[in-house]
Amino acid sequence: MLKIYQFALKEWFMLMFTITLAGLFFYNKNMYDNRYNGYLYTDVANYNELYFSEETYKIKNFSQLTSDSLKLIISPVPQKTNWTITNSDGQSYNLKSVDLPTIKLKEGINTYTLTSEIEHQSLKTNTITIEYLPRDNYTFIINSTIPILDSQLFPADKWTKLSSSISENEITETKKIIKDQIKLNDSLPSIEKIKLISLYLVKQLQKSEGAPVGNMKQQTPLAQFKLACSNQNKVDCAIYSDVFHLFANCAEIPTRKIGLNGSINTIVTSGHVFNECYIKEQGKWAFVDLTSKKIAVLNSKQEVLNTVDLLNAINANDFGNKSAVVLNDSNKIDTVAYSSVSQSEINYLKPSVCLYVINENINENMSFKESFDEYLGTKSHYGTSYINTFKVDNYKHYYKLFIYKASLGLLVIWGFYMTIKIILFSRKRLINH
Repeated sequence: MLKIYQFALKEWFMLMFTITLAGLFFYNKNMYDNRYNGYLYTDVANYNELYFSEETYKIKNFSQLTSDSLKLIISPVPQKTNWTITNSDGQSYNLKSVDLPTIKLKEGINTYTLTSEIEHQSLKTNTITIEYLPRDNYTFIINSTIPILDSQLFPADKWTKLSSSISENEITETKKIIKDQIKLNDSLPSIEKIKLISLYLVKQLQKSEGAPVGNMKQQTPLAQFKLACSNQNKVDCAIYSDVFHLFANCAEIPTRKIGLNGSINTIVTSGHVFNECYIKEQGKWAFVDLTSKKIAVLNSKQEVLNTVDLLNAINANDFGNKSAVVLNDSNKIDTVAYSSVSQSEINYLKPSVCLYVINENINENMSFKESFDEYLGTKSHYGTSYINTFKVDNYKHYYKLFIYKASLGLLVIWGFYMTIKIILFSRKRLINH
């Protein structure tokens, strides 16, 4: 009787084990089917990673040659040039044909103006404020217009690559349009190129603005452009961003797509897609939004501002000395006070917004293996999120991995047990025969 009871208990346990395993299988399948609802890994980056590239001139280190002489280690190392350094008292001296400038420190807090003959705008004129106390061997960098960065940075094209779904023929055709219709001169500064591309695209697409229908958003950017130009479909902010991304990168202007979203419970509070272009002459990323007809927003020094610059300015209600390069109602390029055209950014650049750089490797028609690799991997489907705008929590991703690995472990145990059971059953039959 005891043996029968033990046998029944063992078989009941294995039945429950099998049912649990089957339940976990369907639970895993449900998570896979809903993988875009938080189960994919969210990649994050800080301000330095998003807005300072390897190509950006920056102070990477300092070398104190003597107690009152400080060399700025600039990376990448600029070409040899003449530098003029002026201190707070108006005293100046020249450095002839050197790559890295050396500051002669004065006691106390002083601001030093560094002027170079380098063509790159970001190194033409800069200031650095230093507190120097020789008796205490104390040197403190208070602020610097040349960014001070010693962290690992990425190249400007990290987030700008075109999607693999865009064919070489489409790239060739886009470049032909840029050459023959936009008539872009390769020698033009980046900002002037952006102006010409923006003017052309808005003139072609604005008559088709509206909500896209059908599979418009699954088309390649050039196909989207052609459908809109022939009045066969509509364009929204995402289409504008797709098309501009293609044209600008084909014109050798590193350009990426920026997405915004925000919600509280089920209520949507923000959502938009636009672009940022890398202005090599300034070593800065520029906010570009063709939907609101903005080509650039500039500070008082005529330097371009990026999305986070605008986010901070709007949250601080700081619109002074800022201007915007826009396409006016007559489709002509104009420069106006930013405060007069800032309403669109005020509407979507809220403190709670999630800002992310959209990946260009998304393939809507990926195979099961590709989607499953993405499901288990740490390569974000949506893009790289700006870490300062919202709290990133990948708990669903790690919970999914735990359930998946636990299921695999239980499956191995179940398979091992069933294999042993089959072997013992087969052996028993052979003995009986």
